[in-house]
Amino acid sequence: YLTVGAMTEERTGGTLPGRTVPDGTAFVQAQDTDRFDAGLVARTPLEGLGTLALRASAMRQDHLHRFGAVVEDDRHNSLFAEASLAGESGATAWVAGAAFQSDGFRSETFPAFDYTYDVPGLFAQIEQQASPDLTLAASGRVDFHDTFGTQFSPRLSALYRPGRWTIRASFGQGFFAPTPFVDEIDAAGLSRLEPLGELEAETASTASLDIGYAKGPWEANLTLFGSNIDNATRLDAIAPDRLQLVNIEGITRLRGTEVLLRWRQDGFTVTGSY
Repeated sequence: YLTVGAMTEERTGGTLPGRTVPDGTAFVQAQDTDRFDAGLVARTPLEGLGTLALRASAMRQDHLHRFGAVVEDDRHNSLFAEASLAGESGATAWVAGAAFQSDGFRSETFPAFDYTYDVPGLFAQIEQQASPDLTLAASGRVDFHDTFGTQFSPRLSALYRPGRWTIRASFGQGFFAPTPFVDEIDAAGLSRLEPLGELEAETASTASLDIGYAKGPWEANLTLFGSNIDNATRLDAIAPDRLQLVNIEGITRLRGTEVLLRWRQDGFTVTGSY
C-alpha cells in the first residue's frame, strides 16, 4: 500500500482591523505551510519463518511564520523505515525487527536551532497466552541516538479477561530527545528563545491500570496512570523578553485518572467521561 500527499495552507491571524496590542501597534500572527509526504506498507508471508512487514514514510514541511515584525522561515524533515518479522508457535506470538528514524529542522532566520537526529534501533516483543483469560506480553527496544546515546525502552503488560471484565496492567520506560518546539514557542516563535545548549534527554517510567466492564447496552471503564520523568524540560524567563529551555532537577511526577461510561441502544450512543 503506497500513499502520497501534498497540502498547502495559509493562515492569517493577530489583531483585528482597527485594533492594537497594548503598545498601540498592530500585531500580525500568520503562517504559510507547504507539506509533502509519502508512505509505504508492505507485507508478505515467508514459508517456515512467519510474516515479513515493511513500513516507510517521509515528510517535508515548509513554514513561513509571522509574529508581528518577525518573519521565521523554516523547514521540518522526517524519515522513517522499519522491517519486522512476526510469527506464532502455539500460544506464543512474537515479532522482532529493526527501524531507522531521522528528524531534522532548518531555520533560515534562526540557524542556531538547526538540528538533525538520526536514530537506528532494534526491537522485539513476545506475547504468551497463559490461559484462556490471561495474556502476558514483554517487549524491548534499543535506540542508538546519534546525539543522546544508547537508550533502552522495556515494557511489560498483562491482560486478564474474566467474563464481562477486562483488566489490563502495564509498566514501561522510554525517552524523548528535546527540541525547541514546546507549546509556548509554537505560539510565540523562536525569536525570544535562547539556543538550547547542553540539554539532556528526558526519560520516563510509566505505569497504568485499566479496568473495564460491559453488559448489555452498558460499558464502563476506569484508567489509573502515572509517570515519573527525569530531566523534564521547562521554559524559564531569564530576562523580560528572553526565555531559556532547561532541564528540571529531580523527578517530575504525573498522576491521572480517566473514567468512561457508555450506553448504546437502538442506534443511539450516549457517552460520559471524566
